[in-house]
Amino acid sequence: MRTLNVLFLLVASGFLVACDPIGQAVESPEELVKARAQARWQAMVAGEYDKAYEFLSAGFRSRVSPEEFRNRFEGRTEWTGTDVQGVECEEEICVATVVARFQFLGAPPFPAYDGEAAEKENWILADGQWWHVPRK
Repeated sequence: MRTLNVLFLLVASGFLVACDPIGQAVESPEELVKARAQARWQAMVAGEYDKAYEFLSAGFRSRVSPEEFRNRFEGRTEWTGTDVQGVECEEEICVATVVARFQFLGAPPFPAYDGEAAEKENWILADGQWWHVPRK
């Protein structure tokens, strides 16, 4: 019986470490960023640029309006699929490795073509949430 009590305490202690105070599993920064990066890219693939814009950092949004962001892609590029291959974090900064498949619709003098690009995306923790920080 004593062995069962000790085992129960060890299991319960491990459970408490892996859960927040109300019993929900605590996600690592890597898991949180991966989920947000996937959600952002799902919006991009769906052509929901206003929704994708909501994942961008406050600093980027202060310089680029939703219309300017949408105009970067709408009518020029169709995202056909993505894969968030991994996330590495240090403190309040994470880098997500994303492979995006796209169709460039063409604009003179450039012809239309299908492509794939791997990119390292920067994400920062601010006000308790992870935000994507585009390079430009």
